[in-house]
Amino acid sequence: MERGADGLIHVCGWFVDAGGDPTADYLAVSDPATEGWHGLGSNGSGDGAFNGPIYSIAWYHGTLFAGGA
Repeated sequence: MERGADGLIHVCGWFVDAGGDPTADYLAVSDPATEGWHGLGSNGSGDGAFNGPIYSIAWYHGTLFAGGA
């Protein structure tokens, strides 16, 4: 879990459709103000941008890096 400069919480792991959002697969963003979840992009067919689990995330100079399968 990492909190961005904008206050949004980025979570990674072995999950799909976080909060009911079909694009929130393996890496999702939670907005504490709305308690809502959303993904970080799509693969073009309505699923999330990732097709395997994300094991770690980190911010570096304003860019989110993710590593996984």
